[in-house]
Parts: sequence; structure tokens; C-alpha cells
Amino acid sequence: MSSLLKLENIYNQELYYKLVKTNIEEDIVINPEFTREIIDRGNDSFEVLLEVKIIKNQQNKIIPFEVKVSVIGQFKLNEWKKNTNYIDNATAILYPYLRSKLAELTMNHPLPPYVLPIINIASFFNKEINKDK
Repeated sequence: MSSLLKLENIYNQELYYKLVKTNIEEDIVINPEFTREIIDRGNDSFEVLLEVKIIKNQQNKIIPFEVKVSVIGQFKLNEWKKNTNYIDNATAILYPYLRSKLAELTMNHPLPPYVLPIINIASFFNKEINKDK
């Protein structure tokens, strides 16, 4: 049985890395910031822009690097607006790509690579939406 949701294409919108400092004198707490944007492309097509940004930690302390990774997935599904579960599914499909790109980008520098944890990213966004209400 094939899925109704079809990933047609995936590409990187932005890959950014900046080394801030290499001497680490204390434990570092890294808090990635995630954003998601849904873009209606008509004809039963939509895009999901999934982004992670690591610029500073919650205590506003400098971390050894800054990074931003954005991936876009182009999806096709009849009447996708009627069922938001497919938005969650599309987001979950993109997360491993985002995770892989971030690890790949950070492994080519003098610091150890940063790998995002395995999480239920769709649940994360649903909690954020409910928190705003």
C-alpha cells in the first residue's frame, strides 16, 4: 500500500556555520531553536520549511559556534489542507534530513560534531502551538 503523502523533492535552503571560539573552558548547554513554515503551492502541493538555529544558549553565554540549517521538502497530497496530520507527517519526514545536514556541517570543523537528538518534531511544534493559545 502506498502512502497518500508524496515527497517530491527536498533541498537545502541555507547552510551556515561560524566558528566563534575553539577553547572551551566550561560545560556548554546548547539549545537549538526550531521553526517550521508551511507554504501552499496550489494544485494539491505544499512545501514545509524546517529550520534549526543555534546562536546562543538560554543564559546568553557564547557558545563555540553558530549554525543555521534550513531544508525544504516539496510534497503532494490531494486536499492536504483538510487534514493537518499530513503536515505533521511531512515535518517528521524532513527531520532526519535536517539532523543529518547539521551533523555533516559541524563535523568538518575543529570542534566535535553536534548531532540533534532524536525527537518527535511534530509533537514539538504541536506543543508550541498549544502554548501560544
